[in-house]
Amino acid sequence: MVYTKVLDKIPEGFIKVNAKLKECYNNVFHFAMINSELFKTENMRIAYGFMNDKNTSEYLWFRHCFILDKKNNIIDITFLENDIPVQGNRYIIFKTFKNANQLLKIDNFLDNPSLAGHLLNEEKELLKQYVDIAQYKFIENSTCANDIVVFNLDKEKKEEPRG
Repeated sequence: MVYTKVLDKIPEGFIKVNAKLKECYNNVFHFAMINSELFKTENMRIAYGFMNDKNTSEYLWFRHCFILDKKNNIIDITFLENDIPVQGNRYIIFKTFKNANQLLKIDNFLDNPSLAGHLLNEEKELLKQYVDIAQYKFIENSTCANDIVVFNLDKEKKEEPRG
């Protein structure tokens, strides 16, 4: 499923984390940790997936981490805290987590919060639905999600996030 409902501000009551650009995984993890009670009360989830900024290019999708609220709105902590416009961005999710503690249970999470190795199979399954055969052959041979930087969205298919 391609998510296009993106909030243009962080909901009231949440503590900001001084998010840094190019550190989306750490930003989201720290946001979920610092706001753990409210995060739980509001039924938010940590989402691993891809994002597309149509202002840059309609066809470039970047691996990204963000928040999904109970109404399936995207909260992009990294962009919002750095005053980068989010309206018009599109997001695809391949894995969600209920809280930061779930992430801490994953081996070596603190060393590699992108979970590039741990989530590679989920990532490949999602991409299989969206990319053309030639591009998928490249992705299928990838041994690390860091190899998968961008893809050309073939068409928008509907799928609920797994988590």
